[in-house]
Amino acid sequence: MSKNYFKIALRGFAKHKLTFFINLFGLSLGLWAAILIGLWVNSELNVNREFKDLDQIYRVMEHQTYGVDVFTTNSTPGVLAESMKETLSEVEFASTYTWSQTQLFIQKDKRIKLTGIYAMPDLLQIYQFDVAQGDLDRMLTANNHVVLTEKGAISLFGKTDVVGEDVEIRQGTDSKNFIVQGVLKDLKESSSLKFDYILPYALFFRKMNGFLTGEIMVPVPSSN
Repeated sequence: MSKNYFKIALRGFAKHKLTFFINLFGLSLGLWAAILIGLWVNSELNVNREFKDLDQIYRVMEHQTYGVDVFTTNSTPGVLAESMKETLSEVEFASTYTWSQTQLFIQKDKRIKLTGIYAMPDLLQIYQFDVAQGDLDRMLTANNHVVLTEKGAISLFGKTDVVGEDVEIRQGTDSKNFIVQGVLKDLKESSSLKFDYILPYALFFRKMNGFLTGEIMVPVPSSN
């Protein structure tokens, strides 16, 4: 029976080659598009899944009006995070953080560029990052603290056991010494956060006079 079906298909192909190739191309294109969409959806659904209590983490967005146009952006006032904690009982933690910046790190004779962010200490509590070295509760609690990822620590020191080590960070003509207060385990590729280091947000806020930056907040879980 199957042999007869095969013969009929071959005869149909011989008679209608153009139609056959059009149908085959359409079917292949449809399958290719379906596979790509499936991979994209799977990738989106797995973003940040390594973080605990993900359903309690929210990004604060802002509507900005320019004439008749309204744009929604994650740029929000730098003072908003602390204000939310003070005025909204539902907010347990709130942290402002910046977009990624590349800065020159100097440790003895080694000079490398690392990409990272400025953030408030609450960012560490919100995401509960896995710690390789140090105490999560003590990180970013002083303006001379810097937190590295394992990748950043190895690039700079050649090891991860670097808590308490000094490092000079230079951006343009500005230079300042910092103490490594913690090392975080490297983030997964599926993480929306990408950084090799974290510096205290207070330094950035002071330098930029409250420049607009991103916000994240975590409401207190419901007791129901």
